[in-house]
Amino acid sequence: MKVPSWVIFVLLVFAGIGLISQISTNLSMFFIPIVLIAIVFIAYKLGPKSSQPKVKKSSRTEAKVKAMTQQNKHKAKQPTKIVRKRSQAKLHVIDGQKGKSRAQSGE
Repeated sequence: MKVPSWVIFVLLVFAGIGLISQISTNLSMFFIPIVLIAIVFIAYKLGPKSSQPKVKKSSRTEAKVKAMTQQNKHKAKQPTKIVRKRSQAKLHVIDGQKGKSRAQSGE
């Protein structure tokens, strides 16, 4: 069920009027939440940039990573054909000892 946009607009106007009247009559009621939101925002912006420690890679490690990425790029350019392996299982039927019905045995 979709609500008409004019109804949402009217509700937002009434909410704005109520908010402005509450702020004008009781400013201290909105001061604490605004301060808390500002503190959380500042802590978020000034907090640690990443949770992983920065570790400088050795030249050997960088060379390995570079070689691997070059191989991956080379492999990506060549179309690879998917080859399915055949099952190596050797299956055979074992005759059971149950009595057979006449329709199955051909009698």
